[in-house]
Amino acid sequence: MDKDKIVIVGRSNVGKSSLIRALTGTRVKVGKRP
Repeated sequence: MDKDKIVIVGRSNVGKSSLIRALTGTRVKVGKRP
């Protein structure tokens, strides 16, 4: 089964990764491109 993907787009250093980490309780993969 394929995994779901979530994309959050925004400016640098505004807490996008922190938001996902807080919601999921896991580390996230970060990249400049989807």
